[in-house]
Amino acid sequence: MIGTGISARAALAVALLLTIGSNLMADEERRAEARMLLAELTAENVSPSEMEQGFPGFSARARDDVIAHFVHHPQAVTPKLLARLPYIATEPQRPALRDLMRSHLVSEDPRLRERALYGLQALDDPRLAQAAAGLLDDTDDRVLFGAIHILTPQLDRHPALGERLRAIADRVRDQPEYELTPKLLQSLGYR
Repeated sequence: MIGTGISARAALAVALLLTIGSNLMADEERRAEARMLLAELTAENVSPSEMEQGFPGFSARARDDVIAHFVHHPQAVTPKLLARLPYIATEPQRPALRDLMRSHLVSEDPRLRERALYGLQALDDPRLAQAAAGLLDDTDDRVLFGAIHILTPQLDRHPALGERLRAIADRVRDQPEYELTPKLLQSLGYR
């Protein structure tokens, strides 16, 4: 018995309950912060400086929680959210976020494919060129534009890429669904 008349076992049980209660409160606070961050990420008007700074008012834990949620539920990601997730990436979550981006390169939604490609670029993905090359047959103008734009610096080192772009220029020329890609290809000398 402890001097207050409480047994050591009862004191331990009380301490354990207090610890669990404290942890539950901390977990709830953490979830609340992650929900607030998600609300910021999905808001219509987000300050560009806040995005570029990585939403500095939120903890790394909240950022990790938001990214982890969408890594486990990729179908819940919207194009806008996918474009903004790289801004909150912490170093431990970068590999998982890159995987999430890669999974959306094959999405039926061309907006997700486009955002995923630029997301990989924002995350400095070492396999960015491979991902962009895989989208050179895409039928969406914005996706194809993004892939070509990302691969442009490699034209001097890879002559086969130039041949591929010439074939794409022939394919998209005079096609009304393509506006951006023909202009980019023309600026690169592919008529």
